[in-house]
Amino acid sequence: MQDGFAKMKRRSYLVLIGILSALQSTAVGAQSRDLIYVSNEGSKSISVIDTRSNTVVQAISLGQRARGIAVSPDGRRVYVALSDDVPMHESAGDRIAVVDSRSGKVIARFRSGSDPEQFGVTPDGRRLYASNEDAGTASAIDLISGKVIASMIV
Repeated sequence: MQDGFAKMKRRSYLVLIGILSALQSTAVGAQSRDLIYVSNEGSKSISVIDTRSNTVVQAISLGQRARGIAVSPDGRRVYVALSDDVPMHESAGDRIAVVDSRSGKVIARFRSGSDPEQFGVTPDGRRLYASNEDAGTASAIDLISGKVIASMIV
């Protein structure tokens, strides 16, 4: 019975992450007004694309593999999951970068867990829920304090 409950609990967390992720982002980009933000894992950057002219208007270097991406509900912040190349070990490269959408500057990097990949931002913009691929965990991050407030084994 315990194994069945654990499997059901794991599926519930995965569904939660999927739902939250669908609220704010896609696998490759997130949109705010007339701009789309696309993560570039190979070049360790994000591209800002103007949808009116279909041109890249800015490239923002992040220094780590850029993965999942989402825009805050108010459009002021772009969150980007960053990973380093060290598997199964959380390092200083495994973070959620916070980019100011007006300046294009990284203003913070929050811990999340080993190899964050996809995530969702709550509609009120107060929390971010990230899936940490290598660790098999999900993290709840308070976006006001930048602290992990819960870590769940999925």
